[in-house]
Amino acid sequence: MSGHLTRIVLTVVLAAFCSGCMWSRVRMNDPDIVERARAIRPGVTKAVELQEILRAQPTRKRPEGGSVTYEYSYADSRTKMFSIIILTFSRTENVTETLYIETDAASGVVTRVPKLVRHEPEWRFWPFGDDEKGE
Repeated sequence: MSGHLTRIVLTVVLAAFCSGCMWSRVRMNDPDIVERARAIRPGVTKAVELQEILRAQPTRKRPEGGSVTYEYSYADSRTKMFSIIILTFSRTENVTETLYIETDAASGVVTRVPKLVRHEPEWRFWPFGDDEKGE
């Protein structure tokens, strides 16, 4: 009987080591750039002031005709996982955005800043469907 009890205890201990939870978050660049971009005033702010206002280097600088577009990309990813022995549930929510700032190539004055809303990925566990019920 004691050998049988020992095997059960060892099985439960091994199963406990093979299960668990995990939360992770990965951020690329600074998503707060969207809030700082509200200080940019089209027709007034110059391209040379963008780095000071946004506190970031552009991801890409794209000249097109008489304008230059500065692109500032950022991403945020959250994963939640639960694992029991051989059964694992995992869900990852991603947000990837790019802020585009258009400037006049000749004067360097900002001509257009689209309004962006900062999106936060949710911490959701259920890996199936789009809502908490899995529907």
